[in-house]
Amino acid sequence: MLARDKRLRAEQDWARLFRDGLGVAGQLLTLVALSTPGKRRVGFSVGRKVGNAVKRNLVKRRLRSAVLNAWDQLPEADMALIAKPALVEVDFATVEETLRGLSRRLLADKRWRG
Repeated sequence: MLARDKRLRAEQDWARLFRDGLGVAGQLLTLVALSTPGKRRVGFSVGRKVGNAVKRNLVKRRLRSAVLNAWDQLPEADMALIAKPALVEVDFATVEETLRGLSRRLLADKRWRG
C-alpha cells in the first residue's frame, strides 16, 4: 500500500498536474508528471472504459505494486498514471516494464525539468 504522503489526492494537485505537467503515452498507459524536487507522489486514473469494477480494481492493484517496485527509478515528481483498456489483458511483468519504459522516456525528454 502506498503511504498517504506518497499519494496524489487533492483536486488542485491533479488540476495543476494536468495543466503544467508533461505527458508520455504508451499503448497501455499514459504517464503525466510535474517535477517536485525532493518528493514523489502518484495518483491513478482507471476509467470505466477499462472494464467493470473487478477489472478496474485489478489494474489499480497492479499499478500500485509496479510503482512500489520501481519507486527508486521514478522521477521526483507528482505523477498520474492513466490506464488504457488494453492494460487489463497483460501480465504484471508487462505492466512493470511499461512503467519503467515510460519513466525513462520522460526523463530523456528535452522538455523535462527534473
